[in-house]
Amino acid sequence: MKATNHKFKYILLWVSLLIGIMIVTAEFNISDADYSIISVDHLTEFSGTWNAVTQAGYQSDLTLPFKEEGMKAGEPFIISTKLPDEIDENDMLFFRASHQYVKIMIDHQEAAAFGYQERHLFGKTPGCSWMILPISSEQAGKELQLEVVGAYDKYAGKINEVYLGEKHLSLPTF
Repeated sequence: MKATNHKFKYILLWVSLLIGIMIVTAEFNISDADYSIISVDHLTEFSGTWNAVTQAGYQSDLTLPFKEEGMKAGEPFIISTKLPDEIDENDMLFFRASHQYVKIMIDHQEAAAFGYQERHLFGKTPGCSWMILPISSEQAGKELQLEVVGAYDKYAGKINEVYLGEKHLSLPTF
């Protein structure tokens, strides 16, 4: 009986330890910027003229999503466009980053950054997250730059679609 009781305590200790490690690991990987269930049905695809300096030289009129072939992990890829001349006060900029570090610049001033300050116990990626940035009417007509740095070669030089719209319209209703 004592051997069975001792074995049960031993198993319970290991299960508790495993659950504790999983909780601590999950806490380190949670990011405030992760809105993983955004619905783009009520958003407007941002149809500005996107430009980039690529390995092939300067390119304009890029169509998003776009993938610059031949880029390696850690290499920054920057695209730019002009924000619309009219912006509603509730408008926000949305795009999905896939295993990328992101900087968003408006008129060469950093408006937001994602992934650079985070530390991970496992892996080297900030994960996949929706970037959501409020846009004010004072920023109308200014230059918007998106810089992405892929954590892996597969995601280097990749930019997904960019959307404009109101945040409350993008969250799904259940």
